[in-house]
Amino acid sequence: MLAHPHQSVASSEGDERIEVMAVGIADFGIVAEPGEILVETGLDLKARMREKGYRFPWVVSYANDWQSYLAPKATHIEGGYEAMMAQKEKHTMDLQPRIWDGLKEGIPVANPMEEITWRSFPMWP
Repeated sequence: MLAHPHQSVASSEGDERIEVMAVGIADFGIVAEPGEILVETGLDLKARMREKGYRFPWVVSYANDWQSYLAPKATHIEGGYEAMMAQKEKHTMDLQPRIWDGLKEGIPVANPMEEITWRSFPMWP
C-alpha cells in the first residue's frame, strides 16, 4: 500500500503543493511529511493510523522536502517560534487536517501479519 498525494498549502499568494506520503506493509505503517512535525501532530497521526488497523505506526519528519514547521491549529493560536516559522512559510491553521484528508482515502485498512511463534529445536549432536 502506498498513498502519495500532493496537498496544497493555502496562502495569501495562492496555493503551494507539498508532498506527503504514507506506506503500509501488513500492520506496519509510515506517514511522512516534509517538515518539522510537532508532538501533538505525531501522536494524532499515530492514533489515526491505529484506527486503520496499523499496530506499528511511525511518523517521519523532513521527508522529501523542507517546509519548516507543520504546526497544528493550537500552535498557531498559542503563538511562539513554531507558529511564527509556519506563518513565515504561509502555512494555514488547517494544514494538518488537510494533509490527513489527502492521505486517509489512500490508506487501506491494515492487513495484520500472523503471529510468529518460535519453536525450539533440539541441538545437533
